[in-house]
Amino acid sequence: MLLKRTDLDNEHGNFFETFGIDVADQIEYLYKAIDARWEEPERPYALELIPLTHFAGESVLKGPSRRQDLVT
Repeated sequence: MLLKRTDLDNEHGNFFETFGIDVADQIEYLYKAIDARWEEPERPYALELIPLTHFAGESVLKGPSRRQDLVT
């Protein structure tokens, strides 16, 4: 499992299970933050969380987990 951008093939290789952000969301949130700062330079700084996305790669074991396999 990786923590990367889920919409860039070169970051997950169409193989790894990946959680992260989408580049389009990253661009949108950056634009909104810059625009808001320009409109109101004195506004307090804040943290904006970009929505989490998921790419279901082939690297995840299908069926029973390894832990279950070891217990039985």
